[in-house]
Amino acid sequence: MDKEKFLEQYENGERDFSGIDLRKRYFFDALLVDINLSGANLENALIEGHIGNTNLSGANLKKASLRHTYFIGTNLSYANLSGANLICADFTNSDLTGANLSGANLDATKFIGSNLTNADLTDIKIPRDPIVHYSTRPDGKLIINPSRGLDAKKLLSRYAAGERNFENLILHGVDLSGAELRDVNVSCAHLSNCNLSNATLTGDWYGVHFINCDLRGARLDCCYLKNATFLYTDMRGAKGYSDISYTSYIGVNFQDAEFSGHSESPLFYYNVILKDGFFLQGPSEYPHRPNKNIEKLL
Repeated sequence: MDKEKFLEQYENGERDFSGIDLRKRYFFDALLVDINLSGANLENALIEGHIGNTNLSGANLKKASLRHTYFIGTNLSYANLSGANLICADFTNSDLTGANLSGANLDATKFIGSNLTNADLTDIKIPRDPIVHYSTRPDGKLIINPSRGLDAKKLLSRYAAGERNFENLILHGVDLSGAELRDVNVSCAHLSNCNLSNATLTGDWYGVHFINCDLRGARLDCCYLKNATFLYTDMRGAKGYSDISYTSYIGVNFQDAEFSGHSESPLFYYNVILKDGFFLQGPSEYPHRPNKNIEKLL
C-alpha cells in the first residue's frame, strides 16, 4: 500500500493494518497510536516520531531506520529488528520478547520497563551504552540501573540531605505522591509509571519525559518545563503556572486542571481531554472544539 492511502485510512479511523506491506516507506514526524501492525512488512522503512500502544508483534522491521522514535507501550514480540537503526529510540514499557535485534544499532537506546526475554542481541552496535533500567534481559533477569535509577526512598533521602541536582535521573514505577521537590534540577530526566499525585514540583524540569505518570492534583509552579513531553499522563486537577515553551501533550487528561503558563511557541496536543471533559482528537496547536471559537486550555 502506498503511504498516502495508508495515512488517509488511519486518519479516517482505521486501526487494523495487520500484514500490510509498507517496505521502504518514509514517515517523518509520525504519530501512529492504538494501531495494529502485527505481521506488517516495514523492511527498510524510515520512521521518526511516536508510535504508542501499537501492536508490531511479528512485524518485519529489518534494516529499518527508527532513530529517535518513541515505541511507548508497544508490542514488538518476535518482531524482526535485525540491522535496524535504533539510535536514541525509546522502548519504555514495550514488549520485545523473542525479538530479533541482531546487528541493530542500539546507540543510547532506552529500554525502561521493557521485556527483552529471549531477545536476540548478537552483534549489536553500541557506540554509546543503551539506557536500561527495570527491564528484563534475554536470560529473564531484571536489570536495575543504580547509577541513574532511584527509588522513592533514596531520592527523598538525598533531597532531605540537601541535594538538588538530579539531572538525567530515571524514575520508573516510583511512588512520590504528596512529595515536595522544590528548586530541583531534573533536566532531561525520564519519569515513567510514577505516582506524582498531589506532589509539589518546582525548579528546572527542562526536557523531562513524563510517561504514564499520575499528576492528579499536582502543583507545578515556577517549573522550567521547556521541551518537556507528557505522554499518556493524567493531569486531572493539576495546578500551577510554569514556562511551557515547546512542550508536547499526547494522550493527556487535563480535566478540571488549572495548569497554565507562558510559552515562546505554539504547544502541541494530540488526543487530549480538555479541562471541561471534551475529547480533542488528533493533532492541534491550540486546544479547541471544532467549529467553535478557540477555548484556550492554558
